[in-house]
Amino acid sequence: MEYADGTNPKDINSALYFLNITASGGSVGTAPDLAKYPRGSSVTLTSTPDSGNSFLGWSGSLSGNVNPQMLTMNADKVVIAYFGMPLATALDTSGLDWTVGGNGVWFSQTATTHDGIDAAQSGVIANSQETWIETTVTGPGNLAFWWKVSSQSGGDFLEFYIDGVLQTGRITGTVNWVQKTYPLTSGIHTLRWRHAKDGNTVAGSDAGWVDEVIWEPAAGYSTWASTQFSAPQLADPLISGPLADPDQDGLVNLLESVFNLSPLAAGNPILASGTGTAGLPNISTIGSGPATRLRIEYIRRKSGYTSTAEVSASLIDGGSGGWTAPTGIPVVTSIDTVWERVTVEDTTTGQAKRFGRVNVTTEL
Repeated sequence: MEYADGTNPKDINSALYFLNITASGGSVGTAPDLAKYPRGSSVTLTSTPDSGNSFLGWSGSLSGNVNPQMLTMNADKVVIAYFGMPLATALDTSGLDWTVGGNGVWFSQTATTHDGIDAAQSGVIANSQETWIETTVTGPGNLAFWWKVSSQSGGDFLEFYIDGVLQTGRITGTVNWVQKTYPLTSGIHTLRWRHAKDGNTVAGSDAGWVDEVIWEPAAGYSTWASTQFSAPQLADPLISGPLADPDQDGLVNLLESVFNLSPLAAGNPILASGTGTAGLPNISTIGSGPATRLRIEYIRRKSGYTSTAEVSASLIDGGSGGWTAPTGIPVVTSIDTVWERVTVEDTTTGQAKRFGRVNVTTEL
């Protein structure tokens, strides 16, 4: 082989090395693109996802999800590029950026979820290895998420870290979906979810899952107000206060901030079905007769508030079963970095009356 390569078997510095790349759902370009690479040379790998996919990360001789990334050829190398649904989609956090690391790559999937749509699953790792996902947020605010694990009890763990500090309540063994909540103080915080294995034994699915990550900055309304009013108006609480109604249209500023409306333009517009980007919730009916059912469409901020659709057979809280979530699966459409539109149907039929509303919670 060395004779064919023209290398010196007594000089390691003359060695040539192979680069083996595996990619599914996308492609990887190399620069330079050579059959073999001289010892100590550098090659730049650039991943390109297929249409509809996102680049998730590297494993093998590379890790993380920096793209493009440079690799030094000091031995034969194996690189695996992972592509699929964006992690931000699976985690329901369009406004957050995600980083992966460790020995495996977290990925998006639809088989095991809390919301019935999709969730992130830990990457495949061997004994004594780890795999993690990470993001940053700016507090103050409140964090919530759902997680689940199927692993060796007492040996393999799904863990959560804030600013490098392991939080209590890590889970191991077989644990179904559990929600965790954390208040975060002012400043930038690094959030990491880590799945780690000990030196032996494989049990269960040998994986952890995270779904429905909700970050609610406490300063959500203040941020909106600062973009809507001039400095003199901001100084006047009768104009810019959360319960003020400067345009006298019956909608206070806080309510207008929830549904992407202008605080200085009077009107009570209803969200345009299917295409609207601002407006009050649009509640309509589908079908006819005993098969009539409700459809609720509404604008939702990606962070700062929690907005959920609810239905009831009575307008009186607690009456006729009270307010509950619609039976259909919500369809979420991203509008931009701040806003998204939610459409959900209530498949309950055969009732004389059916009411819908959007419940919004926030912190000022």
